[in-house]
Amino acid sequence: MKLYVVRHGETEFNVQRLMQGRMDSPLTERGREMALSLGKGLADVDFVHAFSSSLKRASDTAELILSNRNVELTLVDDLQEVSFGDLEGKPVDMLEWNVETIRNGFASFHGEGPDEAGERIVKVYGAIAEQYPEGNVLVVSHGGVILYGMEKLIPGFNEDYPHGIANCSVTVLDVSGGIITAETVGDESYLRKGRNK
Repeated sequence: MKLYVVRHGETEFNVQRLMQGRMDSPLTERGREMALSLGKGLADVDFVHAFSSSLKRASDTAELILSNRNVELTLVDDLQEVSFGDLEGKPVDMLEWNVETIRNGFASFHGEGPDEAGERIVKVYGAIAEQYPEGNVLVVSHGGVILYGMEKLIPGFNEDYPHGIANCSVTVLDVSGGIITAETVGDESYLRKGRNK
């Protein structure tokens, strides 16, 4: 089976360059357009089910992607973004975003560490694959936790992604025999395809 893991659309905090974490900033008009375009770009992919973080920026993205489909959506708390602790709502520029920052996580700011976040989302992937062993499943989540999940699957992975992945990008994971492998990470081609339709 395949998981199509999507980062939510652009939010007000993204535009203002504020750290979101578990704070819930709404999608911008551009963010809504991105989600609708991504839905068009994914039109050829049949989904047997969809899951989303329970944070509204993610669930709104999922609903817009699925707006022309009859696909059930389930909200899952463990798909929420990494907790940034004391940094939530603060300017992004307060931190120097580099490999070391990403590697250390946010436990020192009363937030969540990388191992905890990575284990959390990979566990959700596994549970989804057990529930839906065949077909494609849409998963809408958040940039930080998606990348910590990748780091859990492929140690050292995040050294190539110190600046994260783009809004409404798609990471395609293949799950076979309990083994999760990445086909693409942060792929923006579905978004571009949808915008051209």
